[in-house]
Amino acid sequence: MYIHIGQDVSILSSWLIAVLDLDRASANSQDLQDFLLQAEENNRLEWLGPEIPRSVVVCLDRIYLSPVRPETLKARFSLTYYQAELDRLAEG
Repeated sequence: MYIHIGQDVSILSSWLIAVLDLDRASANSQDLQDFLLQAEENNRLEWLGPEIPRSVVVCLDRIYLSPVRPETLKARFSLTYYQAELDRLAEG
């Protein structure tokens, strides 16, 4: 199942590792800054549009700066997970 994370980007739900809330992250968080800098240096960081990013979506092979709020992404993931479970039960 796919989750829309912003702009025209959807990812497989199995690729999702973490969603970090940029609104709650400390602007001075050295660990987060280092993480994003390293991702950018390795060409793994993608900005999803010109809007202010609200979340960092960490996937297996990429890190996305998304304007979609983490709560919205969580709801989308939950819907995807429950739909997959319903599909699995219907098959069995």
